[in-house]
Amino acid sequence: MTSRPLEASDHAAVMALPDAVRARLGAADADAWRERLAVASGTTAHRLGRWRGDALIGIGELIPSARGRTRHVGTVRVAAIEAGDARALWGALRTLADDELGLLRLDAELAEDDAVLPVLAADGFAIEAVHPGYVARADARLAAVALGRLRPGFVPSVGLAPPPPPPRAAAAPVILRRAIPDDAPAVAALMRDPHVTWGTLQLSSTSADAWRPRLASATSWTAEVGGEVVGNAGLQRLPAPSAHVGGIGMAVAGAWQGRGIGGALLDQLIRGAEALGLEALVLDVYDDNARALALYQRAGFARLGTRRAETWRLGGYANSIVMQRPIGPASGR
Repeated sequence: MTSRPLEASDHAAVMALPDAVRARLGAADADAWRERLAVASGTTAHRLGRWRGDALIGIGELIPSARGRTRHVGTVRVAAIEAGDARALWGALRTLADDELGLLRLDAELAEDDAVLPVLAADGFAIEAVHPGYVARADARLAAVALGRLRPGFVPSVGLAPPPPPPRAAAAPVILRRAIPDDAPAVAALMRDPHVTWGTLQLSSTSADAWRPRLASATSWTAEVGGEVVGNAGLQRLPAPSAHVGGIGMAVAGAWQGRGIGGALLDQLIRGAEALGLEALVLDVYDDNARALALYQRAGFARLGTRRAETWRLGGYANSIVMQRPIGPASGR
């Protein structure tokens, strides 16, 4: 048996794998795999195949994060016909992550019945959160288990304390409305607020050009006071097998925090999720952002666990609390 990088020409071999194996890697159909293999291994993705002669018997993937403040993180997926081949693939990916790429944290998210779970758990991965009903199957909703591994010897440093609150802004009516592409310069300016940068994953260098396509979505909203954009929120449907779940994010200018704007934006996100027929909302929030944690808990979000050293922030690493809220009749709304 041998392991080597997968090529675009291996598409037929991938499709010869059992459907259940391909599904564990997040895609089962031919077009999805053709698109995935078009991203050459060794560029923005690292993809290994485990072979028995000419037969592909397993696949391992390592995807380093492209987001500016999580570039120390990679996501790993492993699926094979037999557990021994899954262990061999994971060993190769671990060496790549630790010795060649220098990644400090690895993430994995698996269905609760995935045979790879004990393989990762035996080699340094810890269960950090469990998402109930996250994985859609034809006849059921299974929990997804989120695991994290810190590179051996890595001790996360602690970043700076949050900046002091700015002077309180004068009271004025708050207008909540759909975001439009023309809001891009104002939203980019909002994200340069140091209080927003501290409390989110946003970068102060993100341009209006980068925000414009995001704001074209019908699931993005802004809060405006006196013609000034002081808050923004967005909702995004997650990819299969969690397309019944939405992920959310939002930001409020430091001078306007504590004025109920975050609650109004969050309520709009929940109504938007209901309109889309979603079953749940998920989010990550820094474990030291007490105001945001209290807001989400009041709105019915439950803590599922903590991702360790998930983000680089102000000279150190920050932990994130994973939270989830049901939508629809189960939510009590």
